[in-house]
Amino acid sequence: MRITFEKTAYKAIAILSLIPVVMILGYILFFEKSGIQLSTLLTAIAVGVCLGFYHVFAQYFHQMGHALVARASGHPMTGIRYDYVFSYSEYPPKEPKLPAKVHILRSLGGLGATFLLLAVNSIVWTQMQTNAPVIVQWLLNAFLMYTIFFTIGGILSDGMFVVQKGWEEKK
Repeated sequence: MRITFEKTAYKAIAILSLIPVVMILGYILFFEKSGIQLSTLLTAIAVGVCLGFYHVFAQYFHQMGHALVARASGHPMTGIRYDYVFSYSEYPPKEPKLPAKVHILRSLGGLGATFLLLAVNSIVWTQMQTNAPVIVQWLLNAFLMYTIFFTIGGILSDGMFVVQKGWEEKK
């Protein structure tokens, strides 16, 4: 299975990599005199950068859920395509018409992977939240909140696809 980064994904990465530079310059020019600690700003930037990498990982993990179930169903994915900050499953262009059940199973694979990621994040968050250094607490909070919102998005997109295919199957 191949992983493709569209040109737009590279542009998004280039733009996002400039954000920490702009934030540090903004701090030096405007906020240094206000008493905000530079270490707090650097911690926030580090957490933001880590969250960006986590986003790519979470997208990949979600897509691998789709890929595993697609392979198990006998109709595997051909790749994963990243475009801007989103990822998409790629299937063979000349794939025959498949029963709704296969589409539903493929879709639920991504949701299953996302729920697994949410469960792992929740367990790690509850076990490490109080004893960890501040930056780790920030990371755990950011990863958990991101995963909650990512799961909601997965329920809406993959879930509505399941509903649509289920509706088509009843017709």
